Order: sequence, then C-alpha cells, then structure tokens
Amino acid sequence: MRLFVLCLLADVRWHEEGALARRLRVSSPVLTPHIDRLLAAGYVARHERHRSLLRLTELGFERLTGHVTAFQRVACRAANLVASQRAGPIR
Repeated sequence: MRLFVLCLLADVRWHEEGALARRLRVSSPVLTPHIDRLLAAGYVARHERHRSLLRLTELGFERLTGHVTAFQRVACRAANLVASQRAGPIR
C-alpha cells in the first residue's frame, strides 16, 4: 500500500488524501496508518487546510526510485531464470 501511495505522489504535487484513498480503492481509515508511517519516515509531507494534502518529499522520491530500481533488478533476474528453465529439455 505504501509503495502505491509513493507512486501516486511521484509527480511531487500536492494531492488530497481522500482522493488518494479513492484512487487506491480503500477507505481513509485503512489508508491513514500507511500515511502516518510515510510521514514518520520523512517520505511524505502533509499540509492541512480545508482538506489534508500530501506530497512526496525529496527523501521519499529518492527511496521510491531506489525501490523501483531494485524491483527492476529482481524482475530481470526472474525473467532470466524463467527463460533459462524454458530453454532446457521439455519432459
């Protein structure tokens, strides 16, 4: 869930917390603990006005980029493993 939140905030603009919940198809009470963890880690900033607005911080953007890069490496290794298994003899 937190990774999806970071992805939705990757444009580094302010987003309404309720709109994020709707895009993720979860209720605000389900999303809130994840937002709280991201805030505590310094990955997300919150601005309170009439609505709660969230935005990715520079640290959050760096961490998101690192996670996506790691996922790309894992996916590439998995694809290579599958390809090597399929290249073997069929029994």
